[in-house]
Amino acid sequence: YADAYIESKYDITPTLSINAGVNASYFALNNDFSIDPRASIKWNFLPNHSLTFGYGKHSQLEELKFYLIRKNVNGKTEYPNKDLELSHAHHFVLGYDWRINDNLHLKIEPYYQHLYNVPGIPDSSYSFINFKQDWGFRNRLANNSSGRNMGIDLTFERFLNNNYYYLFTTSIFDSKYKGDDGVWRNTRYDKGFVVNFLIGKEFFLKNNNILGLNARLNYSGGERINPIDTEKTIQAKKVVYDNSKAFEDQLPSRYNLDLTVTYRINKKKHSGVWALQLKNALGTPEIYEDFYNMKTNKVESSKATVILPVLSYKIEF
Repeated sequence: YADAYIESKYDITPTLSINAGVNASYFALNNDFSIDPRASIKWNFLPNHSLTFGYGKHSQLEELKFYLIRKNVNGKTEYPNKDLELSHAHHFVLGYDWRINDNLHLKIEPYYQHLYNVPGIPDSSYSFINFKQDWGFRNRLANNSSGRNMGIDLTFERFLNNNYYYLFTTSIFDSKYKGDDGVWRNTRYDKGFVVNFLIGKEFFLKNNNILGLNARLNYSGGERINPIDTEKTIQAKKVVYDNSKAFEDQLPSRYNLDLTVTYRINKKKHSGVWALQLKNALGTPEIYEDFYNMKTNKVESSKATVILPVLSYKIEF
């Protein structure tokens, strides 16, 4: 009786779907190329429940300016990075998807990424895995570093219904890299966690116009930084970082709140939407850099607080 009840209640009809493909990349400057296979499997083992697994190999070019860095050697112009190869990564993702009801949805995704052949500076801990924009970069590079990222993503959302919605996402992760010195370290972006929460509500006014109120809160661990070499900093009267301990320190956790008010005016053949956004509504300061204060003989951090209002208007047909 119990088995018959379960079968009739859930009407179990498992389905399995498989997708596969290949992506190809070719870089004409140095004739480098890559063949990247990708595949995914989805198993609907119960109504509204499914498991997925995905694999993909991905390749990436760096900005063209790094390949065209020029150096004068014995009166001859050389391009030391011209033959730099593509960076590669293997991505593995496992997913559980549950459509709880018509309005609620839950997704859980553990993942692992292996990065290799990434450019870095020879005989150092420097890797492009941690790169931030640097217009003065002139170093010779080699494909000598690798990395690994692992973590789990969780998404819980309520679709827009009865004029309101919400979305909660969180990611807990670990991010490591190895430069040409062979030492595994935290990456610059090994924040540990990221949490996002969005919520919105619509109000119907006269003439079928709509007022919308939306909020987005972000909370995350701080970015990793190199520790300061205090002794050398005092001697040099400027900030000197200890690159042998790359990214061992971490900035404080950071939160940010964005607010948005929209007003939609519906016409017969089009709609006009006014939107007022307030970025960083709570005035969270941003740390830009450390500097040596000659008056106090101490290292201090320069901070800036930017609260940015943005007004926009668009027409939808």
